[in-house]
Amino acid sequence: MNIPLTVRVSGMHCASCARIITQKVSSLPGVSDISVSALGETARLTFDQKRTSLHDMNAALRPLGYEFSAEDEARETSSPESMAHDDSLSSPAFRALFAGPIAIFVFLLMLWSVAARLFPFVWSLPLPMPLERVFLFVLSTIILFSVGRPFLVAVGRFAKTGVANMDTLVGIGTFAAYLVSSVAFLFPNLWRAWRLPDDSFFDATIVVIGFVAIGKYWEALAKAKTGEALRKLRRLGAKRAAVMRAGFEESVPVEEVVVGDTVLLRPGSVVPVDGIILEGNATVDESMLTGEPLPAEKVPGDTMLGGTVNLSRFVKMRATRVGKETALARIVQTVREAQESKAPVEALADRVSSVFVPAALGISLLTVTGWLTIGTLFLSFPVAFPLALFSAVSVLVIACPCALGLALPAAMTVGMGRGALMGILIKNSESLEKLASVETVVFDKTGTVTEGKPEILETVSLHPKFSRDEILRLAASVEAGSEHPLARALVLAAHKKSLSLSAVSNFSSEAGMGVSGTVEERIVTVRRPHEEISPKRLQLESEGKTVVEVRVAEATVGLLSFGDRIKRDAPEAIRALRKHGIQTVLLSGDGKNAVETVGKALHITRRYAQVLPDEKAKVIRDLQQEGDEKQSMKKGGVAMVGDGVNDAAALATADVGIALSTGTDIALESASITLLHGDIRKVLRAILLARATIRIARQNLFWAFLYNGIGIPIAAGLLYPFFGITMSPVFAGFAMALSSVSVLLNSLRLRTKTIPSV
Repeated sequence: MNIPLTVRVSGMHCASCARIITQKVSSLPGVSDISVSALGETARLTFDQKRTSLHDMNAALRPLGYEFSAEDEARETSSPESMAHDDSLSSPAFRALFAGPIAIFVFLLMLWSVAARLFPFVWSLPLPMPLERVFLFVLSTIILFSVGRPFLVAVGRFAKTGVANMDTLVGIGTFAAYLVSSVAFLFPNLWRAWRLPDDSFFDATIVVIGFVAIGKYWEALAKAKTGEALRKLRRLGAKRAAVMRAGFEESVPVEEVVVGDTVLLRPGSVVPVDGIILEGNATVDESMLTGEPLPAEKVPGDTMLGGTVNLSRFVKMRATRVGKETALARIVQTVREAQESKAPVEALADRVSSVFVPAALGISLLTVTGWLTIGTLFLSFPVAFPLALFSAVSVLVIACPCALGLALPAAMTVGMGRGALMGILIKNSESLEKLASVETVVFDKTGTVTEGKPEILETVSLHPKFSRDEILRLAASVEAGSEHPLARALVLAAHKKSLSLSAVSNFSSEAGMGVSGTVEERIVTVRRPHEEISPKRLQLESEGKTVVEVRVAEATVGLLSFGDRIKRDAPEAIRALRKHGIQTVLLSGDGKNAVETVGKALHITRRYAQVLPDEKAKVIRDLQQEGDEKQSMKKGGVAMVGDGVNDAAALATADVGIALSTGTDIALESASITLLHGDIRKVLRAILLARATIRIARQNLFWAFLYNGIGIPIAAGLLYPFFGITMSPVFAGFAMALSSVSVLLNSLRLRTKTIPSV
């Protein structure tokens, strides 16, 4: 049986590592799917546990320097601040703090020496050459075999297995520079006998390793910040809960709360699990979970979500969902899975990254060969040799595919995390990419743009002796004992007007027709309209409203019209979508009049009425196939927004399915995007967030390609014959570190970018 599993990956540093792991594990028997995230250092696996296991996978991965392990929650929730103070010898912080200052000091010495040779007014450092060589030899030895040890290990693995990653490139380059310099330093006579230049590359070894260490530390901090949204969501959960056990209040760990427990919530307390209020009213802050800034008023029977905060009054609640079934836990899981997924656009970056390391090794070898053969035809060997070595090392260092590998997942991770904090849950990266191209949004009517429950919209008096309030009071008195949705709406309307209902006797009900009873010694009937058709009734029914008549002692005294009221935020949401050039469509199974009325009120020109659930998917397919001017449809993706079981097929068929969290579970499962709190204004915010995310991802990709496309030829010395320009390994190391950090920092702009809602 195939089982899904998410594991931690140790030893992974870059996109090439992710590629190596993917290729190795996917070749094992029983592994049907694997997705490796270099950004999150995790892997999602689907495999047959009867044919393979984590032990088998690790047996294949350990020789390559990688290992799978069960997820460590503490590590997942570690903050950038805790990472910065991690003093373990293998941590990015220790390596950067140890090698970084030394690298910067040596780098400044190099700049000073260059300036002294170029400008007469800059005095030379009073450091004898032999003493300087000893100093650099000692420092480079310490740096290479301590901070640089992972790079040397990677070179050893490459020699043994033929598998190379970014560490391999840095290791070969820095070790080659150190080895050549050490031979020249320890055996100067031999070096002169071979007529080789008396040059030293110790400083390049020190500075490259130091800059790479600093870059990795910056990168680790930036990576940690990309997961800040997920950590914020995790921190919302309560640690303990006050429950009633055997008649007494008891404080227990939240993990011990079971379904059915009575949970006590005091003012200021975090709701530990999902539940339903039994006693008391409360004002609840749901902003961190739903993105809704205004507190929600809760009364008995209302749902409370774990992670929200009770702002006022004591409340008793019955636990309905605990552990991994709570809304907060499912949101966290959704965000995690989304951030670990890959968008189709990432396939290009993955393919390019997969060839970068072997290509860099090949280009480096060609660089050495070219300068020592063709180069010596134009340059003396003492000039060509250091140029060959410098250029080859620079190619190896600058060709790191980290920036390319981080370009897209970094932007996707930050974007989806930002969405979660805004109350927009995005199921995966593919959905985010598709959402960015949406040009048409199809709205279900009932429960999506309307409240989804009938309300009294108008009371009409047809008799001078009966006021509208009196008609409503008499009708509500008769309907008070009925469970019909229209009856509940009637009684609720009477309560809102503070009308006193009277006792009813001789109550009778006729299915599909209406009810009657004696109220204050008068027979009152509430029923479908009589055969007589009045102009007012025709007007109400033409507006798509449901009409009933109220009769007192055989005389029709009034009409009541019911309808599904349009949500307060719906007109604003539709108007904002149109303002941004996004077309809207209304789709419903309701009658034509009702759909026309709602469509006109919202200024939606394209409307579909009386569409059965299975036909909704066909309408979506038709819209996807359109795009001609005759139908006035824009080319681009089609999104479907719904909340009910009858919307599930359409949600799954659309390019992007958007479900309201106030809807049914099956709608939520079928959708790619979930809007918490049921606020359809977030449809536009979701689209604009997706567009901003994809825009930044493409910026990252462009700069990553440009960096490698320009950097590698310059590092190889292509400009030297024409302009005398070369790139030292020192600058290559700095540029490599800066490229990865710049990609991450550009992605982090999404955390603070303004995403308008209207």
